[in-house]
Amino acid sequence: MIRRFEKECEATLDYILPDYLGDIKRVLSARSKVGSEGMFMLDGGAECAGNVNIEVIYLDVDGNLCEFNVPCDFSSTFNIDMSAYRTGAVRHKVTQLTHRVTSARKMSFKSKILSTLECDFSLDAASQFDGAECESESVSVYSSDFL
Repeated sequence: MIRRFEKECEATLDYILPDYLGDIKRVLSARSKVGSEGMFMLDGGAECAGNVNIEVIYLDVDGNLCEFNVPCDFSSTFNIDMSAYRTGAVRHKVTQLTHRVTSARKMSFKSKILSTLECDFSLDAASQFDGAECESESVSVYSSDFL
């Protein structure tokens, strides 16, 4: 049986433009998507981590079209007892990206990420065996008349 847990976290970033990019006059678009992601099992739960790739297209003060990509790290911890679960998988989705130009060469970003942890708490393959100790299957016992 699969059980789903959801948690929202934020990733924030202040980014200063490198020297080879022009000053920001107007932001045309800002998009984000989840890049690499992973899950680490802990004693008291699971820690999910990854990064959000932010892509910005803007006009500089000279009217040139410029763009840059920047990663922003995030992490989220699910405080649940993982000992009852056989396997777990995590997915992340960016639900919101806000940006603000704080100076001609600096931008601030805030991403909201929804992390979904799906855990399977059915018995694993090692515990599904034929025998009297098997909890997930019924056991029939036959006695022999020939002793």
